[in-house]
Amino acid sequence: MAYSVVLLACLVFCAGALAVERQVPTHLPELRATTALRIIDGDVVPSPNPYPWAVSLTFGCSDNPQAQFQCAGSLIQSNVVLTAAHCWDFDCEATPWGIATTGLDRTDPDEGLRVLGKVTHPGYNPNTLSDDIAFWVMDGEFQNVGTFASLPTGNIRESAKVTIAGWGLTENGRSSQVLLRAGVEVQPDATCGQLFPQTYREDTQLCAGTDGGGKDSCNGDSGGPLFTTGDGCAQLEGLTSYGSPDCGSLDGAVYTRIIAYVGWIEATMAEVGVERNSPGSCSTSNNSIGLIIGIVVGVILVVIIVIAIVVMRSRSKESPSKAGAGGYRPAVF
Repeated sequence: MAYSVVLLACLVFCAGALAVERQVPTHLPELRATTALRIIDGDVVPSPNPYPWAVSLTFGCSDNPQAQFQCAGSLIQSNVVLTAAHCWDFDCEATPWGIATTGLDRTDPDEGLRVLGKVTHPGYNPNTLSDDIAFWVMDGEFQNVGTFASLPTGNIRESAKVTIAGWGLTENGRSSQVLLRAGVEVQPDATCGQLFPQTYREDTQLCAGTDGGGKDSCNGDSGGPLFTTGDGCAQLEGLTSYGSPDCGSLDGAVYTRIIAYVGWIEATMAEVGVERNSPGSCSTSNNSIGLIIGIVVGVILVVIIVIAIVVMRSRSKESPSKAGAGGYRPAVF
């Protein structure tokens, strides 16, 4: 496994730069034609942190320490962060570097780890932002996270209530020091199809926002999670990808639809030698619920079988005496 991960680091950092023919950006909005990466009209996430798996990503090139970029991501296990491909869409003349940190306050993190390597979806297109998904492998494991975000098992329904989160720009034009969140809804695909007719793909992208605009993501939230919660379960449904340059002005923004990439994520992790070492909170919760349901159903079946046996034996004992009484016949109603 160690050999595979070291090989991964070389492949993605040495060859990855050659695959992306773009200039090094001077600031994050240049990473995309249209930007929608911040939390607009959101709330401060309270302590204790209900989303310990949410991470702040900082990265750049060693030959230019002043150029640092910011995104967000989600831990799907102790050493793997899921984020947007366009976050790290630039060339480095020297060694690239990246750090992922956990905790509500990005300036005072709970834990921090360096990026060992990154894997970008092979279909990623920086011009249309299709297949805008990647995962980063860390050089260690986060020890104090506790729970991780789960990958989805099916398509989320239209109008479902979801949460977006990140440390990006707010309505005052400055990045947030603390993690922010906002509640939005999954919008009809037709909404983003009309807003972004040249780029939106409903099979691999998700439209989310609020009718009339308002709550939104924007600069610095790129790669951050769009997710559902319930019973201690956090299930990732989307990754912040793109939207209007005027954040919060439209009914919807575009998020990478994670369900379309679950197979790629799991297959590629196995291919590069990254073991699936810690399932997300939904996986654990769903397994527990499934076990409980299975036990209950099993008990009910056993009870039904026992009752049936008792009834059959009771009837078999009664039949001879009635027949011997001379001509038992069933009642006619």
